[in-house]
Amino acid sequence: TAKALVMAQAAGAKPRHYGGFDLVALLEATVATEAPITGRIVDTSSFGDYANVLGQSYAVRGLTLACSDHAGPALSFLLQQQCSAGYFRLYFTQAKDAADQTCDGDGADASAPDTDATAVAVMSLLALGSPRADVDDAIKAGVRWLKDTQRENGSFGGGPSTKGPNANSTALAAWALAARGACAPAVDAARWVSGLQIYQPAKGSKLAKHVGAIAYNRAALKAARAHGITFATRDQWRRTTAQAAPAMDLLTAAACRRF
Repeated sequence: TAKALVMAQAAGAKPRHYGGFDLVALLEATVATEAPITGRIVDTSSFGDYANVLGQSYAVRGLTLACSDHAGPALSFLLQQQCSAGYFRLYFTQAKDAADQTCDGDGADASAPDTDATAVAVMSLLALGSPRADVDDAIKAGVRWLKDTQRENGSFGGGPSTKGPNANSTALAAWALAARGACAPAVDAARWVSGLQIYQPAKGSKLAKHVGAIAYNRAALKAARAHGITFATRDQWRRTTAQAAPAMDLLTAAACRRF
């Protein structure tokens, strides 16, 4: 719901009248209003609650731009998900009745670093244009952590289950770094991502119809060159390309400064 709201806002649509739905009201209904999880978004489904920091980041951005009364509490809860090291974790504290819902207050396993969550949180906080010192401090700390964890070849890994260098995480990091004006590391990351993009393969190649697609990692690109993009693998390619595409606008310092 948060992603849909931000999309509608970015497209210049009317989020309170979008496809017959009031996206602002729908999102507000997912925001907890009682301590200790005030401001936290919560899934209401028969499958359980899988809301996380990615969704919280989008919710903060969407609710703030919609001038919602829930924006402040949502922002405060998001800021609690940043550990003192500067990164944002992906998952909230599992126990909703735990007095301490912060990143530092949870166990090390539950508060593992996550590149994707950090990058998305930084971008959402930047989009607020907030004069608050705590928001600016959070952005600075997140960007500093991204810089410190970037590999020498420009790439980034993701979270605990996606530690290897990959286009998804690297492109998101590039996007966040560029948005903050950190063009040198952003360009390095973007160039690494560009090495996973399909460029003008030979006529008759298995990849001839897939020019522009971006592989998740080098293993995925190697497999595609040998077997093409198959029914079993194309979903990964679709997701990766959508998430990594913005990095293609960051291949030079001049382009980054215009970003």
